[in-house]
Amino acid sequence: MYHDADPSHDLEFVEIHNSAATPVVLSGWTIRGGINFGFPEGAVLEGGAYAVIAHAPEDLAACYGVEAIGRFSGRLGNGGDAFELRDHRGRTVTSVAYSDGWPWPVLADGGGPSLERVDFRLAAADDPAAWMHADNGEDWRLVERVGHATATTYVFWLDAAGTCMIDDVRVTPIDNPAKDLVRNGAFDTDASTWVFTGTHSRSGWTGEDGRAAPGCLQIVATNTGSEGAGARFTLASNPTPWGLYRVSYYVKWVGGGRSLRSQFVGGGAPAHVSLLSLIHISEPTRPY
Repeated sequence: MYHDADPSHDLEFVEIHNSAATPVVLSGWTIRGGINFGFPEGAVLEGGAYAVIAHAPEDLAACYGVEAIGRFSGRLGNGGDAFELRDHRGRTVTSVAYSDGWPWPVLADGGGPSLERVDFRLAAADDPAAWMHADNGEDWRLVERVGHATATTYVFWLDAAGTCMIDDVRVTPIDNPAKDLVRNGAFDTDASTWVFTGTHSRSGWTGEDGRAAPGCLQIVATNTGSEGAGARFTLASNPTPWGLYRVSYYVKWVGGGRSLRSQFVGGGAPAHVSLLSLIHISEPTRPY
């Protein structure tokens, strides 16, 4: 959390996640940059576990009931900042340089949610697409991307066999947000106008698990999908070639596949969402 919506509390925090299956000894590790912190002797982060450091641990505990493992110095810049995690030999393990403007998630800039990393590949650390505003434990996660329309068709696919739900799909021109180009993105009664191909041919409408209304789209993959094997729709009208559009939708993980990908055919407005992150409550987590 770099910019909290409540100025009466100091809720700046950084959450560390060990995405590996084995423990990591953090003795001698540091965080350097806009904030500074040294991990205490004997600190260990178990595989799959989380730990929190805060600027004001007492405020964090009072608001969230979470005990931070320590207090960092410095402040996280509301307009953007950079810091890195270093191991006991001073080598950079990961780093980030975030911003408060597009294409970074703008709701994290004083809107209430924290900024959460959802793609843990090392190369993705500074990629805005690897970060989202936290959903604070909701089953459904809002995904928003702004990018160029490279075709009239937009496609979703899972990276492995699995199931997820999507709902409230919208594509709007940046300069005209009231103009939605998706003919059936609410899935109120069916999945008409959508096409399911290849490993995603079993996908379809369900009336039992929608976000705001009963209907939604169930994406089912029997194996890895691709731009040519997924769930796709064609825009209601031709977009301006290479025009700038906002794509938004809600996603809910059910099981299997680790990530959901989506983009215009040809690569425009891509999103890569880690579905495993959706099962983690995104307020700071009790260290364990």
